[in-house]
Amino acid sequence: MERLRDLLEAFRDDAEESLWDLAVYVGDANREEMPLVSMGPGRPLHDWATLLGQWHLLDETALIARCVSVTAFLVWAMALAMFGWLLWKMLRAQRARS
Repeated sequence: MERLRDLLEAFRDDAEESLWDLAVYVGDANREEMPLVSMGPGRPLHDWATLLGQWHLLDETALIARCVSVTAFLVWAMALAMFGWLLWKMLRAQRARS
């Protein structure tokens, strides 16, 4: 049971945080206002601006970023619900032992 709790916590931390960060980065694709890091000389490339530009979706960055944000929220809510279920199950097992 403790292992499951640790896995849920790790999943929530990694997936949710990564998705929130991704939403911000995708949303910046058409504005390119975020400071970017370049490994070489010249202007750094914005990954999502390049990808969405190639896919002709650069005008849809706000919608795509919103979808990623909603997904992040759903992952957070799912992890919270699973945590609540796990807590309930642990309390129920503890009461059964008492």
